[in-house]
Amino acid sequence: MAKTTLIDFWAVWCGPCKIMEPVIEELEKELGDKIEVQKVNVDDEPEKASKFGVMGIPTYVVLKDGKEVGRKVGVVPKLNLKNYWKVNSPWIKISTNLISKPELFRLFKKFPMAR
Repeated sequence: MAKTTLIDFWAVWCGPCKIMEPVIEELEKELGDKIEVQKVNVDDEPEKASKFGVMGIPTYVVLKDGKEVGRKVGVVPKLNLKNYWKVNSPWIKISTNLISKPELFRLFKKFPMAR
């Protein structure tokens, strides 16, 4: 069975990327045997971001057998991302579910950013 790859497009200056960093780290620990996480800094690798058509960050692209099977953009709840690796629920279509406003406010309070 081919391993699934999650490509995390991010940047140092990106506030939502900082919010998602611990979420992605937790997913990597929990699903390490099922997924490979690749982090791509869009400032250091703009050609890779362009190749995948990344228009905003954070963007999460899921590859299976080298082909894109899913994509999420923005702050996304951990459970929303994690559910795509359940055995009976593979990530096989493009999804645009973004985080709700109440959840976003909760995350911003939990992870305050320097202003």
